[in-house]
Amino acid sequence: MQSRIRLFLAALVLVPILLYWGFGTAPSERRLPPPEALGQARDAFINQADIRQFNAQGTLTETMVATRIEHDPYARQSLMDEPNIVLIREDSSTIVLTSLHGELSDDRGLIMLAGDVRVLDNRNAQQPALMTTEILRYHTEKDLAETDQKVTFTVGKNIMRSVGMEANLHSSQLRLLSNVRGIYRD
Repeated sequence: MQSRIRLFLAALVLVPILLYWGFGTAPSERRLPPPEALGQARDAFINQADIRQFNAQGTLTETMVATRIEHDPYARQSLMDEPNIVLIREDSSTIVLTSLHGELSDDRGLIMLAGDVRVLDNRNAQQPALMTTEILRYHTEKDLAETDQKVTFTVGKNIMRSVGMEANLHSSQLRLLSNVRGIYRD
């Protein structure tokens, strides 16, 4: 009988310790799994989104329309289906960015566009400039668009192709990175 009591007391002391070692952490030490383990965790969505941004004077500066926007809190970004972003300039001209998919960082500093990306610059109403590519990164604070993919520019009958480019959308400065080819017609 006395050996059974000792065995019971030993088990009573050892079982919690072994369980602690087996699970590796105390309940207070447990952390959330990494975002990769959570899969497609979304905390909010908008169908048929129509978002408008105004400056401090109340002037419309940007519109964003998308068939669906889903927010991913772990990646700190929103995923967009068929985004259509219109940047309205001080002279009322527009730059329109469209694609099949997009990602918008929570701080709104970076917009990634992918799949049939089109940028239409309407500053010159007689000859708008069209840029097409498959992937585009748009840095909103710098007003800078860039890609390392094949890109095509069309202005009127003129066509220019390149692999990679950087474009300052504010100043309309363009830097083509490699394999530049062009066709100029009157």
